[in-house]
Amino acid sequence: MIKKINLDKTFLIALIISGIIYALPSKMLIGVYSPSYIGWFLIVFLIPIVLILFIWLSILDLKQVRINKLVMRFFTLIIVFGISISIKYFFK
Repeated sequence: MIKKINLDKTFLIALIISGIIYALPSKMLIGVYSPSYIGWFLIVFLIPIVLILFIWLSILDLKQVRINKLVMRFFTLIIVFGISISIKYFFK
């Protein structure tokens, strides 16, 4: 049997990984003329996955009237991106 993929865990793992990668110094994310491999991984794979999963899970939560999960997921998204931006720009 194929195991059912837990979308909440997938969302949190992708969100945390993208936050960690975004918090890296800009020199590691930018190549000479374009993003490096880590930058491309962040742009092409992780950020779209996080946004698609966030929208999909939000729609599912609204259909099933699970406002607590929706609010917690939104705050988790804001907190992870806020921490990664603050690490990147305020602690240089």
